[in-house]
Amino acid sequence: MTEDQFWGIIENSLKTDHKFYPSIDNQQELLNSELQKLTIKEIIAFECIFSNLKNIAYKQDLWASAFIIMYGCSDDGFMDFRNWLITRGKNVFYNALENADSLNAEFNKIQDGDLPSWENASYLPVKIIEDVFGKDFYEEAHKYDFDYNKEPDIDFKWEEDNEESIQAICPNTFGAWWGNDKF
Repeated sequence: MTEDQFWGIIENSLKTDHKFYPSIDNQQELLNSELQKLTIKEIIAFECIFSNLKNIAYKQDLWASAFIIMYGCSDDGFMDFRNWLITRGKNVFYNALENADSLNAEFNKIQDGDLPSWENASYLPVKIIEDVFGKDFYEEAHKYDFDYNKEPDIDFKWEEDNEESIQAICPNTFGAWWGNDKF
């Protein structure tokens, strides 16, 4: 599977008839349906690409953005935020890598009741291989030689208890979303 094929699957899971993204539940159904069309090897490749993109997005400015929008963000919360970020599509993802403040428009597209967070996105490939194919994901994954990258180290330039340091990292996000009551 190529990265372009990966992004095609993500884009297909975003199809909706209105200006908002589908809810997380609806997108999960769409993504689940897309993944069920794949072979075991393709699903494992999808998961590898997903994991590698999540590690690429392990950046202090994106963590600051998540911290601002959700008024706090733990390690697990940031993992779930990066899952959500990837599921917004290729352009949103790569724009956010360049400028975390570019996510402001995306935050406005989130349906009421949803958060910029999606824990289960990490588990979909595992669940499909186990439920649809009746196989153990990790046993199957060991059959292939996919390269996984590691999370980089982060040199934080902001502190949770220092609003000015957070604002300095993502000034537009801070101005638009700090203390918001949507999420």
